[in-house]
Amino acid sequence: MDTQQKFVITINRQFGTNGRQIANEIAQELGVKLVDRQILSNLAENLNMPEDKLQQMERKKPTFWERVSYFYRNSPAMVSTPSVDLMGLTSSQIYKEQVDIMRSIADEESCVVVGRLGFEVFKDHPNHMSIFMFSNLEDRVLKVMEMYGVSRAEALKQIKQVDEAREEFTREFTGKERNDATNYDLAVNVSTWGEKGTFDLLMSLIKG
Repeated sequence: MDTQQKFVITINRQFGTNGRQIANEIAQELGVKLVDRQILSNLAENLNMPEDKLQQMERKKPTFWERVSYFYRNSPAMVSTPSVDLMGLTSSQIYKEQVDIMRSIADEESCVVVGRLGFEVFKDHPNHMSIFMFSNLEDRVLKVMEMYGVSRAEALKQIKQVDEAREEFTREFTGKERNDATNYDLAVNVSTWGEKGTFDLLMSLIKG
């Protein structure tokens, strides 16, 4: 990947790796945009849907897109919205909206994209690096407990729920297994490298 040209780095990660923070640090070091919450903001605006509702839907089963479609079809506040065909709204249409947002941002500037099946969306991009971050389960549990102030049992529950939701999302729209290392240019065990070590390793590879 050539950082002197417009580029896209996609980072997918397991819940509990603190991968988003590492991605944010990479974006800051490179002086480019971190594309994560902006996708939800733009999607919420395009669909005339509350962003906090999208955030709640994103983390639980059934799949995020099924719940978005359900919300549109069953919310009285949305029925009068003229900007979309509510009864015809499908998970595929919502996913396509998200992909369009991601690609439009990448067309304008270099960026680091967190999640959202970025590895698949940008697989044909001529200047793209795809990264997957994972950690040992125990380290993930401890990180979730620390970040969200929850019990061990609740941390395990959240990890299971998020893992299942992300895996279903990946299968539904790519037909691939999310944890398959062949989807990525690089898979990094954050438990082995540590958060700072992971950042240093990735920066050394990105900058070549």
